[in-house]
Amino acid sequence: MNIQQNARVGMDEISREMRMAGYYPENFDGNGANDIIIATPLQIATNTALAVRGDMDGSGTSSVFLYCLDGTTFRRVKGATGVLATYTCNTGDALADNVTSIRFSYFDGANVSVPNPEATPFQLDGQNIGAIPSLVTLTQRTAVRRVVITVSVRKDSPEHGPQIYTLTSDIRFRNLS
Repeated sequence: MNIQQNARVGMDEISREMRMAGYYPENFDGNGANDIIIATPLQIATNTALAVRGDMDGSGTSSVFLYCLDGTTFRRVKGATGVLATYTCNTGDALADNVTSIRFSYFDGANVSVPNPEATPFQLDGQNIGAIPSLVTLTQRTAVRRVVITVSVRKDSPEHGPQIYTLTSDIRFRNLS
């Protein structure tokens, strides 16, 4: 039960945080020089990783958050925009352990999959982890309004053998126009 509960806690945390993607508190501090204006908070969106920008942790400043699978650990990496380490999945907080798979699916405002048709693997607008994303071509990333996350965890039980638990979360972004 611990493995399943840890995965559930991690999924709840990522769901809560991702709803805040695109919220930039700098835009509300009265100092126009601090304003953040970008076409989309989605920096990287693949079938196995997602990097978004905003104040997802309630710290009062915007950061990039990368959600990815590092071996069997589901990680959240927090960092600054344009810094390579921010987009690399070998550091950061562990959200869940014993993860066998993670899947991100993206949908536009009409609930049509992006890309359409969805074929794996994919990287929206050709952006992938391990590199600083380009924000020049944004066609697919600006279309995304909803993401479905599926995480599977494995528990090896002496009595019952290996057991797989799958959790799914459907997230609508609050701060996308």
